[in-house]
Amino acid sequence: VIKFSQIYLPSGVEMVSFGFIKATMQNLDDRLATYLEKVRSLEKANADFELKIRHAYYATISDLQVKIQHATGVNGGIYLSIDNVKLAVDDFRVKYQTELNMRQSVEADIAGLRRVLDELTMSRSDLEMQIEGLREELIFLKKNHEEVSWWLRTSQCRASCVCTVTPDCFLMDFLSQSKALNKEVAVSTETLQTSRSEITELKCTLQSLEIGLQSQLSMFQVTSLEEQLVQLRADLERQGQEYRMLLDIKTRLEMEIAEYRRLLDGEATSVSTTSKTSTTRKVVTIVEEVVDGKVVSSSSQSTMTHLKL
Repeated sequence: VIKFSQIYLPSGVEMVSFGFIKATMQNLDDRLATYLEKVRSLEKANADFELKIRHAYYATISDLQVKIQHATGVNGGIYLSIDNVKLAVDDFRVKYQTELNMRQSVEADIAGLRRVLDELTMSRSDLEMQIEGLREELIFLKKNHEEVSWWLRTSQCRASCVCTVTPDCFLMDFLSQSKALNKEVAVSTETLQTSRSEITELKCTLQSLEIGLQSQLSMFQVTSLEEQLVQLRADLERQGQEYRMLLDIKTRLEMEIAEYRRLLDGEATSVSTTSKTSTTRKVVTIVEEVVDGKVVSSSSQSTMTHLKL
C-alpha cells in the first residue's frame, strides 16, 4: 500500500492538488487490495479443487496401481515360463538331433543289412542250385550202383557156371570198384547234409536279420517328437502374444497414471483472467474385455469438462 506521506514533489514545480492525489492513491490502494483478495480466493479455490481431484482419483489410482502390480507379477511369471520353454526347446532340439543321428546310423545299418540280405539270397540260390546238382549226381550214383550190383549178381551167376583161372583177381577188382563207388556216395551224402545245414543256418540268419530290421524300424518314432516340438512352438507363440498384450496394457496404464499425476501436480490447463478462472478436468474411462481370467481387449475413452470459477 502506498501512503500519502511518502510522496514528495520537486521544488520549483507547481504542486498538484493534494485532494486529487489522495483520491488517486486511495483508489490504487483499493484496487490492490481487491487484487490481493482475488489472488487469495483463487489460491483457496485451487487448493479446494486439488483436494477434490485427489479424493476423486485416489480410488482410480489405487486400482491402477494394483493392476500394475498384478501385471508385473504376471509378466514375471511369463518371463519364467518363457525361460522354461526355451530350456525345454533346447532340450528337445538336442534330443531331436541325437535321435536324428541315431536314425541316420540305423538307416545306414539297415542299408548294410539289406546288402547282406541280398548277398545271402544270392548265396542261397547258389546253394539250392548246388543241392539240385548234388541230388542229380546222387540219383546218377544210385543208378550206377544198381547197375554195378546187377552186373555183380550177373557175374556171380556166370562164375558159378564157368571156372576161370584167376577168380581172386576179378573179385579184388570188383571190390575196389565197389569201395570207390561207396566212398563217392558217402561223400555226396555228406556234401548234401552240409549244404542242407548251411541252408538252415542261412534261413535262421535271414529270419534274425528281418527281426532286427523290424525292431530297429520300430525303435525310432520321430514323428511324435516333431509333433511335440510344433505344439511347444505354438504354446511359446501364444504366451508371447499374451505377454505383448499385457505389456501394451501396462504401457497405457503408465501413461494414464502419468496424466493423473500431471493433473494432481497442478499442470492441468487453466485460464485465469481478472474477472473469472476456467479449469479443465479430463476423465479417462478404461474398458477391458476379460475371458476366462485373461484380458482379451482393452480400450480407453477420455472426456474433457471445463469448470468455471
